[in-house]
Amino acid sequence: LVHQTGVTPDDAASLEPLESVLAQVSQRETDRLIAVIERLLAASTSIQVDLPTYRAALRYRSRYGLSEQDAIIYSAAISHLSQNQSTGPHYFISRDNDFDDPGVAAELGRFDCSFVRSFNEGALRLDQRPGL
Repeated sequence: LVHQTGVTPDDAASLEPLESVLAQVSQRETDRLIAVIERLLAASTSIQVDLPTYRAALRYRSRYGLSEQDAIIYSAAISHLSQNQSTGPHYFISRDNDFDDPGVAAELGRFDCSFVRSFNEGALRLDQRPGL
């Protein structure tokens, strides 16, 4: 073993505690991921895309220069906000800079909704909301 790898049995034995530490770190990271997913699901709503939403997406695509995918996401969010009876504030969270447009900000603002450019910032804002 020493000849092929340069690792002695004592070296290998000294690495055994490292395996335990790495397993603990992995478990903590998994637990944190689960907690974040649960917080996101508790604070979010699934939004359907129907024909009127898709047609509006085509208009948003040309109005704001969005890709088709981004226009559908934005249109679904606007549709949901316009039907939503809950009080704000609301957050449209995306790292996609294509949404960083004054027209998008103004339209979202009509629904007490802000465009947030990072998930970390979104998490901080959600933490500040009572009841979450």
